[in-house]
Amino acid sequence: MTAHVQLSYTAACFDSAAENNLHWLQNECCTCVMVGVGDSVAGVLSIKDPLKPEARGVVAALHQAGMACHLVTGDNWRTARSIAEQLGIINVSAECLPANKAEKIKVCTPGTV
Repeated sequence: MTAHVQLSYTAACFDSAAENNLHWLQNECCTCVMVGVGDSVAGVLSIKDPLKPEARGVVAALHQAGMACHLVTGDNWRTARSIAEQLGIINVSAECLPANKAEKIKVCTPGTV
């Protein structure tokens, strides 16, 4: 299997081992940036913001108060789902641009955060 990515408006390819590594990093809550040389992927930079220690407890308290929590993020789906799973959040919207985030928040019903 070969994955295709966009690098400086040029399609680039990388092999299935690199794709598996990319998916593993995303499952570890990392946002990944692929670095290209010519039309080849030369490497992947992974960026991970640690969850705040109190985040899981806050989400649990909101759930206990009857509120449904939503994770709305610009991260890719794999990373977003991994973060949501760690926090106990079911409602996830990923790959959202800032304007889309505002729209997602507007459609939340009363009693949601």
